Amino acid sequence: MKTLYSLRRFYHTETHFNGTLALAGTDQETTSFAWWAGNARLINFPEASQAQAFTFLVRDYLGVNVGFAQGPTELGHLWHAGRAREAAAGFEKGIDRDLEPVLFITPLN
Repeated sequence: MKTLYSLRRFYHTETHFNGTLALAGTDQETTSFAWWAGNARLINFPEASQAQAFTFLVRDYLGVNVGFAQGPTELGHLWHAGRAREAAAGFEKGIDRDLEPVLFITPLN
């Protein structure tokens, strides 16, 4: 199975393709995304502002809170990154510090 990359500069789409599908006028280079592979994503828009406008349009039209659809999992990586960055800073400087205060930081500290 080959990996097919779009040759267009602003329409990057990566999809797995075995080369057997041939539909007239619906290939990836013609349409800028592989709709038949379920890869129609918002990155296919040339500008991020258009993707954001589409998101808000869906929110306003459907009445759905799109921003919080995944719940509290959206910011977890930022919470852990802060603790890991602070712990790594001590090791980079060669300072042997106790990791207890770093590992038990609360959001209010």
